[in-house]
Amino acid sequence: MKKTTVTRTSLPPFEEFCAQIRPLWDSRILTNMGTQHEAFRAALEQYLEVPHAVPFTNGHLALEAALRALRLPAGAEVVTTPFTFVSTVHAIVRCGFVPVFCDVREEDGTLDPALSESLLTERTAAVLPVHVYGNVCDVERIGAFAARNGLKVLYDAAHAFGVRLHGESVARFGDASVFSFHATKVFSTVEGGAVCTADRTLLQALEDEKNFGIRDEEHCAAVGGTQALRDAVFARLAAADILARKYFYPLVPDLECYAGTPFAAAARVPVARSLAARVLCLPLYAGLQADEVDRICDIVLTAARS
Repeated sequence: MKKTTVTRTSLPPFEEFCAQIRPLWDSRILTNMGTQHEAFRAALEQYLEVPHAVPFTNGHLALEAALRALRLPAGAEVVTTPFTFVSTVHAIVRCGFVPVFCDVREEDGTLDPALSESLLTERTAAVLPVHVYGNVCDVERIGAFAARNGLKVLYDAAHAFGVRLHGESVARFGDASVFSFHATKVFSTVEGGAVCTADRTLLQALEDEKNFGIRDEEHCAAVGGTQALRDAVFARLAAADILARKYFYPLVPDLECYAGTPFAAAARVPVARSLAARVLCLPLYAGLQADEVDRICDIVLTAARS
């Protein structure tokens, strides 16, 4: 007998799916915020009516990134609900914070704002309510008590994609809202998730969390020196649409997060610093044509002679 499962993933026609991913085979660009990623981000922002959406590999990573991006004090308490998928609480713990459970309302299973304020202590820094089964939390009362107590509000909206309250998208509530696009969700990307926010400062912190702090070829929330010849070659290649990479640059001890620490002293790693200032990784992959290799070599030689 055929099993009737508790949920079943909705899938597009196979041919339509293949047409969508065909450009990936043509470009061979599968990562690092490519055209599909950016189109998805734009579609999320339009559909959810939010200024900024940051996609992630899955909803749990999105939740952890959002918690870290809020820049809460170490060991801070986060008021949350026990009536949720365990991933919600795991994210709090994995980020080094302390979950404080508040009971839920009988009528809809969402966090009870009448009880939550009594749980606050001097260590409480945020509230993480969860919309349940499409039921939206009492966002007005939660927002009010959070504002009175100087708390951040992060909504787990995994059950509420596309839901609206009084005509307003659920993605617009709190400092940020987190979505899951897991195969069990109404809207699925097989895996995936996103954080939505209107806060540009929070957006930058989320982008840093997503991309290891790397903002461009030269910056990783970091400081560091350059080496003239290597950079000249890099610039000439870039002008010819040849994307080389400086590996590993900036050197890890030169990043903002490690600057000033005893183990980051320049004298400790002179060889690594020298290599980081000189190494340039040129294109190298199966299918790279000989004439393209010649073109790269010509640019490198021209730069070296000038």
